[in-house]
Amino acid sequence: MKKYGKIVCGALRVPQNYPSYIELDGQKVYNPTEEQLEAAGYLPIEEKAPTEKAGKVAVATYKVSKDGTKIVQSWQYVNEPEPMHEEEAEPTTTEEQ
Repeated sequence: MKKYGKIVCGALRVPQNYPSYIELDGQKVYNPTEEQLEAAGYLPIEEKAPTEKAGKVAVATYKVSKDGTKIVQSWQYVNEPEPMHEEEAEPTTTEEQ
């Protein structure tokens, strides 16, 4: 079975992860078929493996294709965060009362 998802408020929602059901015609459908997923507005996800880039971290992004038939994964590369040295870290204290 293909992986299906839906873009909701700019984030990818995948029914195989959460929720474990979909709502279709006012009813909860557990373990939906591909036809039920499509009827509920879910689209197949086209995933791509990220490439390695030195000093960069790959962050997945998802968009609906121009023709509206699938969700396409792409990768945005951001600088890898600098490691913090112990003396730079803010002290944390815990006090019991």
